[in-house]
Amino acid sequence: MNLVTNSRIQTRESGANTGYKSAYTTGDVLSIDVDCQGFVNYLRNGIAFYTSTLKAVNPLFFDTSLFHPDAKVSNVVMLY
Repeated sequence: MNLVTNSRIQTRESGANTGYKSAYTTGDVLSIDVDCQGFVNYLRNGIAFYTSTLKAVNPLFFDTSLFHPDAKVSNVVMLY
């Protein structure tokens, strides 16, 4: 999931751009959920805005890059 400077959320899967899927604003809680069948759901404030047509393959990893000096990532949780 990429947060683009035009306040839009872009998704990428296996390195491929799947396009802009939603908008975001400061304070939004973004999450990615993999259900018991392996389908990947992208959520903003607890509401799914995109469900992948691909299934997740384990192991899964968290990675981030921050562009702005004041940007932060908090409360990262990975549950299996």
